[in-house]
Amino acid sequence: MEKETVSYEKVMALIAETWELFRQNQKENQALVRRLEAERLQREAQMEKERKEREAQMEKERKERERERKEWEKNWDKALAATNKKIAEITDVLGLFAEEQVAPAVLKLFSQFNWDLREVMHHVKVTDERRQIVAEVDLLLVNDTVSVAVEVKNRLRKDDIDEHLQRLETMKKYPSRAFADTRLYGAIAAMVAEPSLVNYALKKGLCVIVPSGESVDMRVPPDYPKRYTEIGPRRPAEIPTSES
Repeated sequence: MEKETVSYEKVMALIAETWELFRQNQKENQALVRRLEAERLQREAQMEKERKEREAQMEKERKERERERKEWEKNWDKALAATNKKIAEITDVLGLFAEEQVAPAVLKLFSQFNWDLREVMHHVKVTDERRQIVAEVDLLLVNDTVSVAVEVKNRLRKDDIDEHLQRLETMKKYPSRAFADTRLYGAIAAMVAEPSLVNYALKKGLCVIVPSGESVDMRVPPDYPKRYTEIGPRRPAEIPTSES
């Protein structure tokens, strides 16, 4: 078989065709690169947009939480101020009850026992050996031989009665100058007192002072004069020395 002779013209045509295919492929590749780059830029732009939207939403939520927090703090401050005002009002009422009703009447109320009580002391503090306050009495009626510790409450609770009984025990343990060498009695005064609690206090040996019209009245245990605690002499640290 004779070999086919390839002419110069055919070779050049083949080269031209190959070159044209190369150029065409190059154009397509460049178009593909541009399209992919455009898609990449579009995705990045979309992602950046979504990121900014998330950040804007988070900032909006943060500001909303901050607004709610400030609103809550504002309402809390109002509620706290109202509570403090109410507490102050209750304290004032209790103070008025003690100062204007109980204190002026106690000497007369206890005069039925012929103890000759003449002095009413307010907010008497009881201290231990280290001068630490261990008890405080709202009102203390005293003379040289008898003392009466009166606790004043707004609304009487069982715990108030038990705490006052414990207060009397503390006073017995730590006699002070105010009531040393006396027979110590207990009483409790309350603006509001349920009958069951009044009876409980009476059984425990406490007089109970309650409002009665524009004044106050006192319920007394049947054997009250016998319900005293003998208080010993002042602690040595409180006894004046010859040098003082």
